[in-house]
Amino acid sequence: MKRYIPLLMILLILSGCMETNTLYNARKYYKSAQSRPLNANGRPTNQAVEEYTKAIKKCGIILSRPNPGKEADDALFIMACALYYKGNSAFQAKDQFEALINNFPESPYWGEAHIYLAKVYREINQKEQANKILEEFILDPSQKK
Repeated sequence: MKRYIPLLMILLILSGCMETNTLYNARKYYKSAQSRPLNANGRPTNQAVEEYTKAIKKCGIILSRPNPGKEADDALFIMACALYYKGNSAFQAKDQFEALINNFPESPYWGEAHIYLAKVYREINQKEQANKILEEFILDPSQKK
């Protein structure tokens, strides 16, 4: 029995490192894609799209866990931003920003998610909804400190 305790401890430590490493890699791919210049059409390059896709997959791994833990809002925000900047996933990005706003009101990304959500609504030609999102956010008394 004593032989299994150190092995169990090592497995627990490694599983914690894997969670942190997955989020680290998602951030790394996202930042790398963000640093790439846009092409002549103002769209992300193929390499940037690939890196956004990798970031989305890494975030999906974290969010698909039974208990994603304290990294869930980080992963959700990175995923939503990557979907937004990828350029062809506005509706998916909208869903992720809404999930962040509704499920993580204490997240440090909560305010920024409102701004991105309004940007998405403007891109899909729902300007009234975009204005409504921003007005609600600005007039929200919990935002005044």
